[in-house]
Amino acid sequence: MIKKYALAFFILFSTVVFSQQKPNYELIEKNIKDENPEYYYTSLLERYRKGDKSMTLKQCEHLYYGFAFQDNFKNFRYKALTDSIAKYEKNEDKLDPKNILKQLDFRNQILEKSPFDVSHIWGKINSLHLLKRQNEINICFNQLDIMHNVVRNSGDGLTKETAYCINNVQFEWFLINLLDLKATKNPETIDKIYEYVLLEKNDKNINGLYFNVEKVQYTIEYQN
Repeated sequence: MIKKYALAFFILFSTVVFSQQKPNYELIEKNIKDENPEYYYTSLLERYRKGDKSMTLKQCEHLYYGFAFQDNFKNFRYKALTDSIAKYEKNEDKLDPKNILKQLDFRNQILEKSPFDVSHIWGKINSLHLLKRQNEINICFNQLDIMHNVVRNSGDGLTKETAYCINNVQFEWFLINLLDLKATKNPETIDKIYEYVLLEKNDKNINGLYFNVEKVQYTIEYQN
């Protein structure tokens, strides 16, 4: 069932045309601090958490890239939470609804502070699927849709100049998997602000993808 959702997700994205424009970080930082209803960060984040797909692409860009300027989200330590998730995933009764609810609670705590962590959004989708909570699954897919549209609109990833601009390195594996590509090794850091992912031979004839990580300045510490 989850594979069916993912396939529909990929088909939807394959029909979208992107303009490939770099984010204007200076303007974004200014706009999100203004208590302007169009770009005020608190309002945008609240809409994102609800899976609001009515936001314009510009609003979504302010939401996604504006996260780099949110000091209250920086240096969030959550190793204890990830360890707890792993413990419940290995439990013999891991499919027991009580265990699934525990995992879901831990992931929600992580996403409260790290709302664009696609690995935990995807883990949340799996838990929600087991609990048959379709409305919440739809919210998660809407959130992935918002992120995907913003990142794909920032470039094509084929050169440093047209690198995908991301705010969380977890998005690298998400996009690579979504495009049905496979990495051959861990990302290589180039000029301090880029990561290059070398890919296995593929029918798209893409040797590798560049990601601009200059705004991945905050640190999510995997410590207790």
